[in-house]
Amino acid sequence: MDLVLIDNDELIHGTWKMVARSKKHHLFCFQTLEEFLNQSLPRPIPIYLDFHFQNGPNGIELAKILYQKGYKNLYITTGSCETTEIDKPKEVISILDKEYPL
Repeated sequence: MDLVLIDNDELIHGTWKMVARSKKHHLFCFQTLEEFLNQSLPRPIPIYLDFHFQNGPNGIELAKILYQKGYKNLYITTGSCETTEIDKPKEVISILDKEYPL
């Protein structure tokens, strides 16, 4: 299984990579949306976006951009608030905590 994490926290990258390896998943990690868009990954790939980025738009705004580009398998992850506190837009399948999702 392949999946993408877009999060500016290296600790989260490391944790997810460790779990992904143990489950034999292939995880692509990116710090920014721009890094992700410079790659050529299939549209159906699950993409997990951090809700809070230090600079620029939040994960919801990034999900809307990705949705317009044809990515439909989008999730938001957050560690700073309850997942129920965030209004889920139609572009996002689910809002999750920072635990590895699979």
